[in-house]
Amino acid sequence: MKDLLKYILILLLFLNIGLAKSESTGSTGNPGGYPSYSYQNGTLTIPRVDVPGQVGRYQDVVFQFDPQLNAWTLQDFNSRDKTAIPKIDLVSAPFVFESSGTVPITVRSTITGEITCGRLGQINQRRIGNLFEVQVTQEPLAPDEVCDQVPLPFIRVIQLDVERLEAGEYQLHVIGTEGIHTFTLPDTTLSDECGGSPEEVDPTISCRIL
Repeated sequence: MKDLLKYILILLLFLNIGLAKSESTGSTGNPGGYPSYSYQNGTLTIPRVDVPGQVGRYQDVVFQFDPQLNAWTLQDFNSRDKTAIPKIDLVSAPFVFESSGTVPITVRSTITGEITCGRLGQINQRRIGNLFEVQVTQEPLAPDEVCDQVPLPFIRVIQLDVERLEAGEYQLHVIGTEGIHTFTLPDTTLSDECGGSPEEVDPTISCRIL
């Protein structure tokens, strides 16, 4: 069991996916959106794998551990390029909700659009420097489904992962749109956190446990 867990960690590091979380369940039905391992069939499912040019380029990637080969083998994956997106009509400017008490600062943007001959898939985001990239994925219909050519509207509220970021100016770009929205972020560090590091900014200040 320890060797198996070691191989899983090595695989995640090799793929360099970081916190590869998706905001939808995807076709594998993983409600948390995080990499998951099935003890029943020995498969590791990764909701998304980014590439330098695109967030969420490969989705629902499934690896099977082969004890005879002592290696992981690729079993299945979905390829979603930049054309696999629905029609996006409007992206609202990010709205910064200031913190109050124990509620941290949040930043949200609303995406509206419509889908024809498909359904809404994963919604993924990543940050490169001060730029947030968001991609809304459109899943194709199953082979036995018939498209009725009727556009289906959708609205999704996206919460950007801004926790513990430095104050400053940030940008949001939703793939499939031309505009880039700019917003100003205050300091998002938590005031009730301190200590835990051998290098303290001010050694005269110590944590006070309430």
